[in-house]
Amino acid sequence: MDFSKFTEPVLTTRSPHVSEQILQITEVVAKGTEVFADQENFLKWIQQPNKAFAQQTPMNLLKSRFGTDMIIDELGRIEYGIFS
Repeated sequence: MDFSKFTEPVLTTRSPHVSEQILQITEVVAKGTEVFADQENFLKWIQQPNKAFAQQTPMNLLKSRFGTDMIIDELGRIEYGIFS
């Protein structure tokens, strides 16, 4: 999966916001890989429309802190068997 479309434009500016965005995406990928037991399964999930996100793909939510927080929360629910 190529996450560069989310980080590429901001990598050239090197602002604190950019660093935070990269850390957020990294956190989501790490949590997703843990919850789904491997990165391949997580990458399939992140590209599928999701009822918990009003049929948006989790990938679309990676652009904002609010979106990454929503993904982390949903991954926590999945981890504990609470499906939306």
